[in-house]
Amino acid sequence: MPTCAVPTKPGPMSNRPIPDSPPRPEFAVSLGLLPPYTMDDVKRAYLEKVKQAHPDRGGDRHDFDRIQHAFEQANEYLRFRSDRRQWIAARMEEYLAVETLIETLQGIGAKVETNMLDWVRRSFGDFADLTETITGVRLENSDRVGELIDTLVRERGNLPGLRKLELPGCPVDNLGALDLRALKSINSLDLSRTKITDRALTVVDFLPELVSLEIERTAIGWWAKRRVERLLKKRRQSRPDPVFHPVNIP
Repeated sequence: MPTCAVPTKPGPMSNRPIPDSPPRPEFAVSLGLLPPYTMDDVKRAYLEKVKQAHPDRGGDRHDFDRIQHAFEQANEYLRFRSDRRQWIAARMEEYLAVETLIETLQGIGAKVETNMLDWVRRSFGDFADLTETITGVRLENSDRVGELIDTLVRERGNLPGLRKLELPGCPVDNLGALDLRALKSINSLDLSRTKITDRALTVVDFLPELVSLEIERTAIGWWAKRRVERLLKKRRQSRPDPVFHPVNIP
């Protein structure tokens, strides 16, 4: 007698395609967050992660910097999502000022590096360009370096993200180098093949973020070079900054 196969009841969702979930923003992955995202969740996740990753507590500096960066991303993302019109209005004025500054610097002959991360594009779409920041400026072998330095100092309010300044082969003297002390965010400075002497190294004391300084083929003496390199090495080893107390997190 032939047997009849009894159909088995499929389990829930067993044969149904599972739709792809939208990718989480980079900051959410770094902080271990799942949507929906709130500022309170971001702060709690940040404090937990950053304490674990802090080098003073046996953590990894790269992980610490990644978490700090994720926290900055999260703040920008949530401000954009909470009030898009207000965010665009606030960013528009900054964006126009930065674009004008880029044109001015390029007109002097400088190469300008800007930062536009993929996560911004994915999160903000067409408005991502409004977050563009200047991260690096390079002018080489140019007599217009005085004009460049004057512009950077005058426009420093539009350069919060400037990290790298390279002026190799330009006729920068001690006074010109000391003018750079107004650019507090710089962490890498190239003054190789310039006219500076030992006196110009005073600028290092005014640039708390500076950890890299190129001064090859200058009139700076061997002992002064060694002394400043020891200082910069100490800075590199002592970073990052201490963990902030929650009340200090915006």
